[in-house]
Amino acid sequence: MLPVSAPIAAAPSYTLDQVGKAGADLIVGHPEKMQALMTLLQQFGVASVQALKPDQLGAFATALRGLGAKL
Repeated sequence: MLPVSAPIAAAPSYTLDQVGKAGADLIVGHPEKMQALMTLLQQFGVASVQALKPDQLGAFATALRGLGAKL
């Protein structure tokens, strides 16, 4: 008998607009996190969210949630 496996949900995908809004909302609600956000952008090698490549969005969104952003 073959093992039965549950379907695995695909990882959520995000748009630049969604990630940008989440970052902006984070800073509005927690201005003290601006430096952490700037450091995160540097870790991804970009100056702004708009410069992120599509394949970076998921990892960036996860890290952004780690800072407290709502996504």
